[in-house]
Amino acid sequence: MRAKEKLLVVDDDPNLRKTLADILRIKGYESVMVGSGAEAIAVAGQDRISLALIDLMLPDMSGLDVMTRIKALSPLTEAIVLTGHASLETAIEATGKGAFSYLLKPYQMEDLLLIIRHAMERRQAQEEIQRLASYARLNPNPVIEMDSSGNVTYLNPAAQKHFPELTSSASKYPLLEGVDGLFAAFRGDGEQEIVREIALGTAVYEERIYYVRESDLIRFYVLDVTARKRADEQLRKLAQAVEQSPESIVITDLDANIEYVNGAFLRITGYGREELIGRNPRILQSDKTPRENYDALWRSLSRGETWEGEFINRRKDGSEYTEFAIITPIRQADGRISHYVAVKEDITDKKHASQELERLNRQNELILTSAWEGIYGADTEGIINFINPAAASLLSYTRDELLGKDAHTTLHHSKPDGSPYRRAECPMQLSLANGLEIRGVEETLWRKDGSPLPVLFSSLPIMDEGAIVGAVTTFQDISELKRYQLQLERQSNYDDLTGLPNRNLLTDRLSQAAARCQREQKKLAVLVFNLDRFKEVNDSLGRAVGDSVLRETAERMRHLVRETDTLARSGGDEFVLVGEVAEEEDAAYLARRIMLTLSQPFLIEGGDLSLHAGVGISVLPKDGWNSEILLNNAMVAMYRTKATSGNNFLFYSAEMNAHSLERLNMENELRRAVERNELLLFYQPQMSLRNGEIIGMEALLRWQHPLRGLVSPMEFIPLAEETGLIVPIGEWVLRTACAQNQAWQAAGLPAVAVAVNLSARQFEGQDMVALTAQVLRETGLDPSYLELELTESAAMGNAEAFIGVTEALKGLGVTLSIDDFGTGYSSLSYLKRFALDRLKIDQSFVRDIVQNPDSAAIAVTVIALAHGLGLSVIAEGVETEAQLNFLRTRGCDEMQGFYFSKPLPGAEFEQLLRERRKLVFPAAAELPVQTLLLVDDEPSILSALKRVLRREGYQILTATSAAEGMELLATHQVAVVMSDQRMPHVTGAEFLAKVRVMYPDTVRIILSGYTELKTLTEVVNRGEIYKFLEKPWDEAALRETLREAFRHYEERRSARDDAI
Repeated sequence: MRAKEKLLVVDDDPNLRKTLADILRIKGYESVMVGSGAEAIAVAGQDRISLALIDLMLPDMSGLDVMTRIKALSPLTEAIVLTGHASLETAIEATGKGAFSYLLKPYQMEDLLLIIRHAMERRQAQEEIQRLASYARLNPNPVIEMDSSGNVTYLNPAAQKHFPELTSSASKYPLLEGVDGLFAAFRGDGEQEIVREIALGTAVYEERIYYVRESDLIRFYVLDVTARKRADEQLRKLAQAVEQSPESIVITDLDANIEYVNGAFLRITGYGREELIGRNPRILQSDKTPRENYDALWRSLSRGETWEGEFINRRKDGSEYTEFAIITPIRQADGRISHYVAVKEDITDKKHASQELERLNRQNELILTSAWEGIYGADTEGIINFINPAAASLLSYTRDELLGKDAHTTLHHSKPDGSPYRRAECPMQLSLANGLEIRGVEETLWRKDGSPLPVLFSSLPIMDEGAIVGAVTTFQDISELKRYQLQLERQSNYDDLTGLPNRNLLTDRLSQAAARCQREQKKLAVLVFNLDRFKEVNDSLGRAVGDSVLRETAERMRHLVRETDTLARSGGDEFVLVGEVAEEEDAAYLARRIMLTLSQPFLIEGGDLSLHAGVGISVLPKDGWNSEILLNNAMVAMYRTKATSGNNFLFYSAEMNAHSLERLNMENELRRAVERNELLLFYQPQMSLRNGEIIGMEALLRWQHPLRGLVSPMEFIPLAEETGLIVPIGEWVLRTACAQNQAWQAAGLPAVAVAVNLSARQFEGQDMVALTAQVLRETGLDPSYLELELTESAAMGNAEAFIGVTEALKGLGVTLSIDDFGTGYSSLSYLKRFALDRLKIDQSFVRDIVQNPDSAAIAVTVIALAHGLGLSVIAEGVETEAQLNFLRTRGCDEMQGFYFSKPLPGAEFEQLLRERRKLVFPAAAELPVQTLLLVDDEPSILSALKRVLRREGYQILTATSAAEGMELLATHQVAVVMSDQRMPHVTGAEFLAKVRVMYPDTVRIILSGYTELKTLTEVVNRGEIYKFLEKPWDEAALRETLREAFRHYEERRSARDDAI
């Protein structure tokens, strides 16, 4: 609180002093009254006097002197001069010596009080100025004063130190700029204080600017706030970082009451800030966080330690989330804990991702451990850090034995030849060193036992943020593939049967030998030879025998050739020998040795087999310069030997090419014959020797050449067999014959079977079972009307396989026969196992059957053999009545030949069917009619039986009831009756019992699908039936049973006639 102002009154008039004392006391001033100058000076020296009222006329000294002495003691003391002798000069002198004012006596008290107040105000102002001047001088921060003209009027020491560049005129200095505007603001707008910031370089200053009205000055208080601004900026950034952090941040007091949350916390939890401040974080709890987590949290915080862990919390909307939290005590400067801060991250997605990653890792681990291919991984040093079971197993290690081992040193240290494998060349090292992807290269790894493992090898670098951190290697065991490749390579270059080079390797070696001999001007001989009659041996004795002959031939030839020669099998029974010769006679010498060696008998199944060879020779350079020409010319010469007598050798000559060219032309024309529809079928009827009816036809191939005319099958069939054209041609024949037969049946002509010949080559070149099924399906022909004629060579070439083929064909429902039976080499042990229906006696035996006992014996034997095996017999090439009668009386079932008809074009054969022409037997050669009665209440069964028996030559009667059967028995001489057991009204056994009584010579057979063993046994024992057959029946067994029944009938009648 400011002290009262003290006034000193100096006047020698006591009354006046008393009056003034009273007035001043009333006005609130404290006053000291003295009557002399000396007293006044003494008081001023001892007390703080704010204002002195001094009479100029004092008894001891002049008032002016007293004022001067008081001013000297207290410069701030104001003085008012009172005088009764006023003059202008005295006033000027008084004010000149420091008086505030003067007042003439007598004066008005109001005037005196007014002047006192003004003097006191100036006194107070002077004190403030003095006080401020002292503050400015001692202030550690710069203080600057400037007048309205822009002149610096004052710099305190701090300002002089900080801004030495300031001069008396520095209004344009950044700190002091804008003076005019500042004065205007203070004067006009009445601003009390203006605050602004000024940047000088890197420093920032805050200016507080005041107006000193008494002096009309502006005072600048300058504060360096650079450090504070930097601190503020850091604090601002920190606040922004906290607020904008993607991680939620919460600050609580020691009672866990929330004082602050950032935006992430609000976003994650879904709460508003006002809903959280002052609340406990437990509002987020889901009751799924383990209690131990909270216990551990508070134990750590109570020790002043940081805790970190996971919470499963619940948002405002009730959804749950998982967060990872780090909670830390906040310590004050004195170490006292005042708050807790928690920094939390929502790891819900991470947890899900982690769980998914763990699942995928488990899945990948399972995949890797289950993979059949080897997989291992290595770090950047090539040390194995993962290996799957397949890899360990393939390498004969355990996984633990390989983990931590150097992959290259352990598994990849050597090349296939055993030489060291440099680490720098190792594919995995290339992946590690250069980041290269190595895929699908063949490498050799080494097993634990030191054995090599050929593999298909891939190695890929493992990258992490652009850096190579390892490599993963996969490999597959290609041991079997390598063996297979070697096998294929051998198969592509060597003949499986003989082990000799094949045509492929022969061509390569012959080309090399021809080029070498040209360079060195030497002769090269090419000898091509094959075995005479080999095809006959192969067809008749079977493929196994043929293969044995070829192996023996190769073995004999190996002993003839030199190391520099090439002996090859080019195909079939054809061999090639290539070697250098000095003269052509050397080649002839080799040919003679070949012929001599092969003329020695071959030991086959305990017997001797004699074969011969035909050898063709070509010589470089006389007969050609390249391998193809030399080989072709030698083959031409070899085929020429066949045209002579065989068992010979010939050198190539130009004339031979004409025959070869003709053969080649025929081959090319035959290839186009199918496309040009030049092939056609003739049909030769097959006749029953029992009733003379047409029961079948054989489809025979013909070639209608546009220039040559009708070409004989003897000319082109062997060529088709040799070139393989028989396969597509045979398919055409089968398809055309089936389609034609179906068309004739659809036109209402008698239904007969068509026989189609199949060669061994067709069975080798295609799936005949599938082809037959396809043709039957496409043409719609009933399989029972197709007969396939098979050659003995096809049957015996691979008998075991052929058994399966015949069974499959029979499964289709077709009929099978052996063509030209007796001309080949059939094993009876196999013959009885084939699913056959018929044997065909070759025309070579039929031709002189009535003149040559051997031919006759063979024919009779074939008939007996066939019937003994349950087969029927057909003879081909029957041209005379004598031949016909001989075969018919010996039990031959069927015939075909010129005696009845030559092969006919389709149109003529169709007419033959329309006319229903029959074979007319000579009267003396008539055979008894064989009448068969079939009794069954199902018409479909009767039709099926007639179809099965159509070629047997029987007169077949049918009845659908026992009564109808008895009617037919009464009107016909029936030799055999076959009845179903289960019929309406009367059983088969009852019916046949009547037949036995009324027609005792008739042979009786039961055919039934119902086995009544006791009843049938009794019937058989009583002699009421001859045989019992089951449904469904076996066709061959059915036919043979009926043949035996008819023989039994004839024997019974003959015995009765003899008895008579």
